[in-house]
Amino acid sequence: MLKKKYNLDNQMFGLEGNINWQNFRQKNIDWWNSVGKYDLKEKPTTKLINYTYFLQWLEKKFKVSTGSLNGKNVGEICCGPYGGILQACNIDAKKKYFIDIFMEDFLNMKLIEWPPNSTFIQAPSEHIHLNNDELDFLFGYNSIDHGWDWKASIDECLRVSKKIYLMFDTKNSTDGDYHPQKINHEDVIRHVGELNDTYNFTNYGIKAQLKNYGYYDTCFEWPETWIYIEK
Repeated sequence: MLKKKYNLDNQMFGLEGNINWQNFRQKNIDWWNSVGKYDLKEKPTTKLINYTYFLQWLEKKFKVSTGSLNGKNVGEICCGPYGGILQACNIDAKKKYFIDIFMEDFLNMKLIEWPPNSTFIQAPSEHIHLNNDELDFLFGYNSIDHGWDWKASIDECLRVSKKIYLMFDTKNSTDGDYHPQKINHEDVIRHVGELNDTYNFTNYGIKAQLKNYGYYDTCFEWPETWIYIEK
């Protein structure tokens, strides 16, 4: 079942805010159909190398393993047409929630066989139509930096989930119309600290990680930020 509630018709995208939703959507889908689905770096078997490295910190520092998610409601924000960590890592969950702004188009691509216990949600990370704490756990890998408000995205991911584990680039500069946000690692630390003042987290951690692991060919000049929060 595909849930679609948030209307993006009036949302504008890009550095200048001059790209309407239909053009934004079409350019992204055209890229996936012409480039993305043929790119080996986008394949789940390739991504798994990075996902595994990402998950190791979660298990080592916070004792959270993919096996501990059995019987839980687990989501993936910006899951893409391959289902992200949930599918590449074959996570055994009670229910899987796949959330993406292009969800309907990704389902139509039929690049994978989606599991029968799936709920599909077409929504941006800033506006997820789920109830508070509806998910036990939410993953997001290389995700919210592609939207238009990273703070709202973290807040919303946290609202709908009891625990979140997110990664996104914090290069402290914009990078074209489809990476329009300037995100600084120290700003993320401050924002999560402010959220902790409100929620009084049970546990949380923030890590700066250079892009020098997994399938990356070289170390990029900017870091990623990894966030784990347990309410």
